Amino acid sequence: MTLEFARQEGGDVTYLQGSALSLPFSDDSFDAAVAITSLCFINDPVLALQEIWRVTRNNCVIGMLNQQSLLYREKHAHGSYRQAHWITPKILRKQWIPALSPPPKQFSIRSALFLPKGNGIDRWVESWTPNRLPWGGFLVVRLTKNDECLAKSSGGVAC
Repeated sequence: MTLEFARQEGGDVTYLQGSALSLPFSDDSFDAAVAITSLCFINDPVLALQEIWRVTRNNCVIGMLNQQSLLYREKHAHGSYRQAHWITPKILRKQWIPALSPPPKQFSIRSALFLPKGNGIDRWVESWTPNRLPWGGFLVVRLTKNDECLAKSSGGVAC
């Protein structure tokens, strides 16, 4: 039903049905891939990340829910968050990233959304909060696959 709806609403876009655990694309099919909180709701998120990595030529970015956050304390046992995988930067560094082949040439982990209410005061405080702190509710991971992409990125060109 969802795929049908997307095709009706999607305009000039091709939609495919598939599984994140076995993507229907050949190796290095895409310059980049992005998965924002989708891995949080998959039974085997590491396998899904391996698949994303396999089909990506340059970079991939994933967004995950952070178990070391105020958001976790407030939401992890409620509604759809109850089903989510909440992880830590340590789990990413020690388990998820080492599971990738070939290993990333470079990776970075940042966080955001430190104060879950999102009111005006929260947004003002967050504008002054460094994203290198590991306690934001949302973790963003950028993985870089090849040296050419690193050279372009350091020259100010996105890869």
